[in-house]
Order: sequence, then C-alpha cells, then structure tokens
Amino acid sequence: MALPKPMESTHRARLSSQGRLIGYSALTLTLAGLVSSIPVATALGTSIGALLLAGQLIAQARQAHLRTSGSSISEGASCRSHAPLKTTTGNTLALDITLTLTARYAFRIIALEPQTVGGLVCHVEGDGSLSLKLTPTRIGHGFLHGLRVRGTTFGGLFELAYWAPYRVRVQGLPRLFPAGKGLTIRTARATARAQASVMSARRRGFGLELRELRDYQSGDSFKHIAWRATARRGKVVSREFESDLSVSAWIALDVSPSMFWGPTGKSRIDYAMETAYGLLSMMARMGQPCGMSLFDTDVRHVIASGTGRGHLRRATTALLEINSLVHEERTEVSSMELIQHVSRWFQTQENLHFHITDTPYADTSNLDLARLASAARRKVYEYIESEHDGRPIVPIDEYAQDPNQSLFRAFARYAGISLPLEQSPRPGGQSLGLAAALEGILERPGGPHTVVVISDLYTATDLELVRRAALALRRQRHNLVVFCPSDPSFETFDGTPQAELQGALGFTANLATQQRLREARAALHPAGVSFLHCGPRDVLGRLLERLRRVA
Repeated sequence: MALPKPMESTHRARLSSQGRLIGYSALTLTLAGLVSSIPVATALGTSIGALLLAGQLIAQARQAHLRTSGSSISEGASCRSHAPLKTTTGNTLALDITLTLTARYAFRIIALEPQTVGGLVCHVEGDGSLSLKLTPTRIGHGFLHGLRVRGTTFGGLFELAYWAPYRVRVQGLPRLFPAGKGLTIRTARATARAQASVMSARRRGFGLELRELRDYQSGDSFKHIAWRATARRGKVVSREFESDLSVSAWIALDVSPSMFWGPTGKSRIDYAMETAYGLLSMMARMGQPCGMSLFDTDVRHVIASGTGRGHLRRATTALLEINSLVHEERTEVSSMELIQHVSRWFQTQENLHFHITDTPYADTSNLDLARLASAARRKVYEYIESEHDGRPIVPIDEYAQDPNQSLFRAFARYAGISLPLEQSPRPGGQSLGLAAALEGILERPGGPHTVVVISDLYTATDLELVRRAALALRRQRHNLVVFCPSDPSFETFDGTPQAELQGALGFTANLATQQRLREARAALHPAGVSFLHCGPRDVLGRLLERLRRVA
C-alpha cells in the first residue's frame, strides 16, 4: 500500500451526509419559492445556502490548518523509541498512543485509517487515547506509516481529513516448528530420532565407531548383533555405532516471484521461510553447521555455514530481508516512478517539497533531484544507525547498477516504501539461479553436505543446468534434496471458490504443477536428486529424518 498522495483533493473540505441533506433542502426550497413566487421561501433557501457557503470557507481554512499542524502523537510508557517492535507472525502487539489535536475549534473524529505495508495488519481502538493492534502476517519487516484522520466540524456539516505521520517498524519473526506439538506421531518420532542421532554424530573419526551395546530392536541388522554379549546376558544384544561424519546442511531458498503468489501469510514463500527457519534452528540447537543461499534468477544473499546462536541470528536476519529485496529484476518500477515514490514520502512524512521534472537525469540544472538524493542518503544512514546497529544488511550500492537508483531503492527498503513487485515469471530463471546457488555451495569448504532446495520450480525449464550442478555435487559426496511446496496443503484455494472460473483456474494450476514436478523428477533423479513429498505440518520431521539417514 502506497502512501497517500499529498494533493489538494486529499485535503479538501467537503460536505458531510448531513450537510448535503441541508444543501439539497435549501436548493429545493429556493427553486420552489422561485417557481411558486413565494419570496419567504426563496429568501429562506438563499440564506441557508449563504450560510453553507460561509461554512465552506471556514472549513477550508480549518482544513489548511489541519494539513500543516493537524495533531501530535505521543507514545505510551510501553513504547521504545527508535527500536523495532518484535513478535512472531500471527501474534498481536498492543501499542498505546495519544492523539492530541492542535486545533482550538470543535473537531469530532469519525474514522482513523492506518496505512501499513509489508503484511502488517493494524486495527485502531479508542478515541484520543488510542490502542493500535499490530499483527504481522508474514515473516519480515512491516511498517506503519501513519494514520489518516477523518472528522467533522461546523456542527457536523463538513468533513475534514488530514494525514498524521507516525512510523513504526514491526519485525515479524518466524514461528519455531515444535518437535511434537502440532505434528503427527510419526513425524514426532522421526524428529526425536533425528535429534538423538545428530547429537551423537562426531566431527572427527575413522569410520564407524562403537557407541554402546543395547537390547536388540526390531529392524536392527543381524550383522550388528554382539554374539558374545548375547551369550553373557542371555538375551539378544545389538551394537550401536556412530558416524564420523559431521551432519551439515545447506538450504537453497527460492525467492522468485512465483513463490509470492497467493494471500499474504499463506503463500509458498511463507511456508518456505518457516521451514528454513525450523531447520536452521534445529541444526543450531544440535550444534551442527548449516548455511543458506537465497536465489531467484541469480544468487542474492549467502549466509556461510556456521553454528551457534550468532549464526542463527544472522540467518534469521537474512530471512527477514527476503520481502525487502528491491533489486532491479524483482520490482516493476521505472526510475521516474521510483523518484516520485521517494519524493512523495518526504512530502507526506516530513513536509519537504521537491520539484521533480519528467526527465530528472537529463536536466543537469535540476537541484531538487540533488536535494532529494541528499535527504534520502541522510535518512538511510539515520535508519541504519538507529534501527540496524550501524550494519546494513545489503550494501547501499548493490540495490541497482546506477548509483542514484541504488540509493533510492535502499531508501525505499529502510523507509518502508512498498514498490510494485514484478509478477511476470522469467522462463528459465529459476534454473539459472538454482544452478548458481548449487555451484556456490560446491565451492564452499567442508562437507559432505545435504543440500535442501526449497523451490516451486515454476520457471525451472532448463533442467540440464541443474542436472550438471547436481552431478558435480554428487561427485563430491554431497546429497541433494528438493522440497517443492506443491502439496495440496500448500495451495491457496480453500475448496469453496467464489466462482466456477476460480475453481477451474485452481484445477489447471494443480495439473501444471504436477506435470512440472514429473518432468523435473525424471530429469534429476538419475543425477541422484531426491524429491520430498510432505505437507506443511510434517516437513521439518521429514527433512531431519533425511539428515539422520545421511549421517
């Protein structure tokens, strides 16, 4: 959602429903008096119309005053200045603020409309002393830019509106997948076995080493039976070994446009981010290395393999950044539109006005563009210092090839300006990005790794590139697992479409997805690539079970 345009039409006083009723009555009375030659009725209607006209002028003056200094917003004791609010997705934060009008005349507030971006939902409760209910629906950064205040004056005859800037940044943190709660019994057992197995895996060794002797269990190999111990104890005893291989994983997470299709909070990227965080958290808890690579048509961000809480914090920061990647190939916005977005933000939030021509770069004498760039750079570094501890997630000069465009895109990311995303998929784009991500993992030290690819493979049409990269991984003893969120549990159609056309489109999309997966499986299975089939509730257990088998 973009910021409201600071045009005169947005801040124009207009008649309310009560005022229009009185105006129509005055007009009817005046016309009836003229037609019926009743001077009293004509004079009465004209007087009412004159009063409404005078009220219109007064309301316009009050509207101009509200536009310049409408109100001040003070925070409650629970608020923290310059610090983002943090909560898990789906949870609600209560923010207490006080809206104080600077006007000395009667102004009754009838509506408060919050403006949010980034999957943040805001509800306003109260009048004067307000309570903002902020609920992030997607992992990442959500922004509340301010409140659009609508009210009535002059006896309720005129409706006024103004913009009250109030910026709040909310971090929607991922929910940790529990080991047993919310999962099936089979998945819980697999998760427990995987955790016990990974915790016992060593980093150094010389093959399979004996860990302990235990009672024989159904499914144990007969060659692992300890016959001497069996004879001593009088019952069957089996040897349990531990691997000398370190259980390590790499996550290749797809951030292509097709992953974002669907409602916010229920699209494939939301399940993918939750799955990636669950795997990263479990590996960090077990003390095992895990890295992550974000790709679309190319590799966009890499978190090197590591362990510990610090590594999990860096990986979580990268996940929060997925919705804010505003590079040139992902957004559908021209250079002029980007400049207008930035200029509008300064006009609405800080009351700074810039005169930008239609061709700002061609006019070398346009000093307003330089002023806008200077103001944007100042605010970017201010946000980095106050909200990100002085460490930018992505360097400011890497958002675009042109330095000015890169600066404005970086400002849009830190200020919370929503840029329209590119919705048209690029044929073969995921093949290029996935192959680049796998080649980058192949060059990383350590291993062997289990590479978990989370992608819908919507534009992975050139599977030969992926097959060659998979063969290179296999030669280095790496394992490749593809998890495609195409299970019916991931689909956004709820089974009750509003129209037959929507149901037909959903059925056609499911058929295309299944056909695409069959083609990918037929092309990549000979290269040692395995595909994981599961729903959103048992995906973590299945992934950890796969890691246990590798160990």
